[in-house]
Amino acid sequence: MTQVRWDDVLFVALAALLIVSALAVVTLRDIIRCGLAMIVSFAALAGIYVLLGNPLLAATQVLVYIGAISVLVLFAIMLTQTRTRPPGWSSRPRPGLRPRRRWQSPWRSRERS
Repeated sequence: MTQVRWDDVLFVALAALLIVSALAVVTLRDIIRCGLAMIVSFAALAGIYVLLGNPLLAATQVLVYIGAISVLVLFAIMLTQTRTRPPGWSSRPRPGLRPRRRWQSPWRSRERS
């Protein structure tokens, strides 16, 4: 009987987590959840780097991508999203204000037959 090593099981688990979180980044509609799924996929990739024997690359992955890029993307998303309208803003037109045509085409006659 073949004995399964723990690092093989951990590699498969991290790879599955990486694939699922990468698919979540692409398919989710909520942009904040997409950013959080991106952080999970970067962390799973850093774990795979550690298992493959490259801790320097894993540390770089954590510091640069999780620590800087993902946080920058999440802050940019949070700062640019507005859920409420400013005070006094209404999406309905006011009753007395209608758009007016400022320019009439010279080819269009003013009288309709």
